[in-house]
Amino acid sequence: MSFRRLRTATLAVLATALIAPLAPTVNAAHAAEPALAAPGGAFRVFAQDPPKHLPAGGGVNVVIPPEASAAACSQGPNGTIRGQRVMLTAGHCLAEDKDSPKMGERVTVPIGRQYLPIGTRGKVHKPTDYENTFWPHEFFWDTINTDDWGIVQLHDGVPATSLSQSRDADGRTHGAPVHLRSIRDRSTLPHNTFSTDNFGEPICKDGATSGRSCGTQIGRSRNGVYSWGLYYQFGDSGGINYDPTDGAVVGVTSMGLGPLGKAQPADRIIETAYGVPDGQVNKEFKLEDSTAPHANFTPLNTEQQRITDTVKQENPDLPMYTPEEAWNKAVDAAQTDAAIVADRAGKVRTIDEAQKLADTAAFAANHHAAQLSATGTNYAISNLAGLGSSN
Repeated sequence: MSFRRLRTATLAVLATALIAPLAPTVNAAHAAEPALAAPGGAFRVFAQDPPKHLPAGGGVNVVIPPEASAAACSQGPNGTIRGQRVMLTAGHCLAEDKDSPKMGERVTVPIGRQYLPIGTRGKVHKPTDYENTFWPHEFFWDTINTDDWGIVQLHDGVPATSLSQSRDADGRTHGAPVHLRSIRDRSTLPHNTFSTDNFGEPICKDGATSGRSCGTQIGRSRNGVYSWGLYYQFGDSGGINYDPTDGAVVGVTSMGLGPLGKAQPADRIIETAYGVPDGQVNKEFKLEDSTAPHANFTPLNTEQQRITDTVKQENPDLPMYTPEEAWNKAVDAAQTDAAIVADRAGKVRTIDEAQKLADTAAFAANHHAAQLSATGTNYAISNLAGLGSSN
């Protein structure tokens, strides 16, 4: 089992199928324009040429709206460096994926039924895809060393804030806003090095899917701060991670496996992207001065429900299964194909037949893995949200 990247790959995947001690908090802000560039808030990157159809198997193409193929992530800290207004986030939120449509350049935020532009994709470093990783120790060091950062170039005039806050996918808020005051600038470690000099320090995150959660730092590497207890979820990627005792920015959400999480250190993003010397980050990068409140971002589940409703309207003859029904169908199909492959295995007589069978089995396994992953995610999320079967 491996760490999971936590970008919600596309909103179509879901549409079709902790409060702890806080850093110095801020009272309700005085009259100020609500911030669109807001740590912990949602952002979206649309496909350059959004697909109009989604293959659903059996030769059926489902009509989908443009927002169904948008990548969904959470915002990291924003500020100014060398005269440029920027927002820091995870690289896999902005990097193009070979399995997804080509990304557009515009970065937007969901407000009501609109997607308002806040900036454009800037520098980005895509994390390892583990293509050349075959042994456990190789996976370990790939995970330890890989960096995962992206820069959004903010438009002039876009209202921003240094307050971290988030609403979860259902629109519930978690705790009071937290004022981010600096970047945690630690000494940069060499490659293939793991340190526990931060062991036991507190850490909190704000994300647009799961809201706020807090846990404990357990170690760090050159490009990772490891924690226990944050429980990152898909769509939290790129969101702010901070020290609740002093409001220092620790990093941005990168990947996780249950309670074990990895954040990309914010100081390393700035050092790498702009060539800032180790220990000089806060001299070069200035967090946003404003403490304006967050804009009223559309909750993820509201957005997904709107997409689902549109899909239903555009495809009136399409059978719409509940997540549980889709999961059961996927399991049945996988079991049927497995039985067929097993039966054929007992009849193999030549190397050529064996190779053909192996190719068939591999294709079937990959197909059903994808189907089970998608339907299982929908099933789990729907059950958590109280939308599952009443049985």
